[in-house]
Amino acid sequence: MAPRASTLEFRHVFETQVCDLGTDQYLNNEYLRTLLSPSIKVNIKRDVQKLKEAMIHACKISSVPHPHVKKVVLTNNALFGFAGSELWTYDFARFLSSRRVQVLVYSPMLGKVSEKIRDAGIQVTCDAKEVFDFCPDILHVNHHPTTGQSLEGVRPETAVINMIHGILPRPELPGYELIDRYCSVSIATKSKTHALTGEAWDDIEIFPNTFDDGRFLKVRTERTGKALLFSSRARPSQREQLQQILGPLGYTLDHVGEGGLLTSAPEDLLAQYDLAFAVGRSAIEASASGCHVVLWDAGIAGPALTPSNFWLFAAANFAVGSNVLPWISIEGAGGGAEWIREQTAKCIGAAETTKMTRAYLRLNVQGSRLLAFYEKAAARKRKAIGCRRSWLMQAWQTARSHFFAGNVSPS
Repeated sequence: MAPRASTLEFRHVFETQVCDLGTDQYLNNEYLRTLLSPSIKVNIKRDVQKLKEAMIHACKISSVPHPHVKKVVLTNNALFGFAGSELWTYDFARFLSSRRVQVLVYSPMLGKVSEKIRDAGIQVTCDAKEVFDFCPDILHVNHHPTTGQSLEGVRPETAVINMIHGILPRPELPGYELIDRYCSVSIATKSKTHALTGEAWDDIEIFPNTFDDGRFLKVRTERTGKALLFSSRARPSQREQLQQILGPLGYTLDHVGEGGLLTSAPEDLLAQYDLAFAVGRSAIEASASGCHVVLWDAGIAGPALTPSNFWLFAAANFAVGSNVLPWISIEGAGGGAEWIREQTAKCIGAAETTKMTRAYLRLNVQGSRLLAFYEKAAARKRKAIGCRRSWLMQAWQTARSHFFAGNVSPS
C-alpha cells in the first residue's frame, strides 16, 4: 500500500518525537493526542461493540477446528525476560500446538522463555533460514523492526500478519511492506497502526491480552484486607504514597514486580488479594483471580474495573494509554488520594468482573479468535495468489495466440 503524505508525517513524528517516551510522558504528549486521539474518539463506541460481539461469538467457536492453517511461525524480538509479548508468544504457541498446528517460534535473542517453549515440545530457532525452510501458511510477526528479516525469504503463498503490542517503544513500530494483515492489542495500537501504515481502520483487528485458565485456577473467595501493587513500573516513592492512601482504608500493600517480590508463578499469589493495582496482562490475571482491579502504570492511576466498563477496558487492553479511560497521577497535589479512594470503593462489582474476565478473556477464547483471523488471512492470500496466477496464465495465452497468429500465413 502506497503511503499517504500524512502517513509519512506520522512516521517521522513517531520515530523522532514519540518512540522513546515513558508512560508518564506520553499520556500528555501533544503529538499522540493530535495523531491518535481523534480517530479513537470517532471509532471507540463502534469498536467496543464490535469487539464485544466478536468475543461473545468466540466463546461459541472455541472448540471448532480450523483445518486449513497447518503451519504457523511466531516471531518476537526476545524470549528471555518474561515481558508481555514474550509471554504472549509462549501462551499462543502452546495454544496453536494444542489445535494440532505445527508451530515454529523465531527470535534473534533466546533465553528462559524460549526454554519454556521448547519444554512444551515446540520448535524454537534464532536462524531466519529455518523460518524460510519451514514454509508456513502464516508468518505472525511481532516487533517488525527486529524480526522483519524473517519476511525476506518466505514463499509467496505465506500470509504475513503484523501484530502491534504497544504504542511505545521503538520495537513496536509496524512493518510497512509485505504485510497482508495487521492486528493489535488495543484501540490505541490500532490507531497507531492506522496512522503509520494507511491501512483501512476496519481491516485492523483488536486482540486484547488473555490469561491462561489452565494456570490461573485459584479465585479469591473471601476478604483478606490485602492490596497488591502488581507492576514493574513503580518507583519506591509511588509505592510508599499508595500505601499511605490505602492504610486508612484497611489495606496492607504488597508489591510484586521489579522493585518488589519477583515471581514466575503469579497464579499462586493473586487469589490472596482483595485489591490489585495493575495494567494490561497483569490486570487481566488479577481480575481472573478475584481481585478488584484499579489500573496502574508508572504512578498513573486509572479507573476501577466494573461490569459497566468491562468492554471498554477490553478494547483498551486494560491500559490507560488509549486516553479513552480517565486517569490521574498520584504524585503532587492533583487529587490522586481521593481518586484512589473512589476507585477502591467500587469493589462491590469484583465478583461479576471476575466472571466476565474468566468467560471472555481466557486463552482458548482469544486463541480461537486469532486462529479464525489466520484462516481468513490465509484464504485471502490463496485467492490473491490464484487470481495472480490466473491473470499471468491469461496474459501468457493471449501473448501466445498473438505470436502464433502473426507467424501463420493466410491460406
